[in-house]
Amino acid sequence: MKEFLVVKDLEKRFPINDGKSELTVFKNINFTVNKGEFVSIIGHSGCGKSTVLNSLAGLDFPTEGEINMLDKPVIGPSLDRGVIFQNHSLLPWLSAFKNITMAIDCKFKDMPKEDVEKRAIHFLDMVGLKDSMDKKPSELSGGMKQRVGIARAFSIAPSLLLMDEPFGALDALTRGKLQDQLVEICDKTQQTTFMITHDIDEAILLSDKILLMSNGPEARVAKQIIVDIPKPRSRASIVKHPAYYEIRNYLVEFLVEGSEVIKQQLINGEITDKNFPIEVNPYKKK
Repeated sequence: MKEFLVVKDLEKRFPINDGKSELTVFKNINFTVNKGEFVSIIGHSGCGKSTVLNSLAGLDFPTEGEINMLDKPVIGPSLDRGVIFQNHSLLPWLSAFKNITMAIDCKFKDMPKEDVEKRAIHFLDMVGLKDSMDKKPSELSGGMKQRVGIARAFSIAPSLLLMDEPFGALDALTRGKLQDQLVEICDKTQQTTFMITHDIDEAILLSDKILLMSNGPEARVAKQIIVDIPKPRSRASIVKHPAYYEIRNYLVEFLVEGSEVIKQQLINGEITDKNFPIEVNPYKKK
């Protein structure tokens, strides 16, 4: 299978001390995403996860390395890449419906108005907000705003959907409901997705592949977990699969100590960049 997205030797440095030196946030980042695949990335704050996602979106630029999607370099923002941020990023003066029709108009410039409106209603209905389509963001709860953001992102049919902790600010019950909706939508559309999350259970529920980053600075994508639990999944049934707790326990152990151990091994020279790219499914070796 030909890779849909290829990230090669990505490195990001920021100037510090009035430009006299540089801080390397991450380096030697290598991974691929196949079409229709759902990939999550996990790591502690400061390892550069959001910078990686912003680079994929074309909102930031790596210092070194390259990103290619469908054999074309990512050199700036594009409607082929939809983004859902932790903050809903809705335009406050527009209704939920108008927030979505505006996005559709931008992507499909020649689409008749009637079709634009039908498409917006279709995706609002998909996230259960058809009856709230005329409400402005100030009239919606946090979970409803995120659902509008999800509907807007899917309405433009992006080749790649990027999500930066989209449910991180929500209560557990609302987050669970939105996770279930996202599972259903992704199963229906086979949407290629890259997501940042701190929620291990969310990553296992949604992902085909989970990338684990070592601690920054000079973070690496150190491990790769293939979530070989059959789809479609549900939160009720996934915990009964024998691989679930094997994967979950490994992810917890990595975040508690493994990500820092790798950083120290790099500092001490016990491992080098020759040890990367990533080790696949290390939990199975335990």
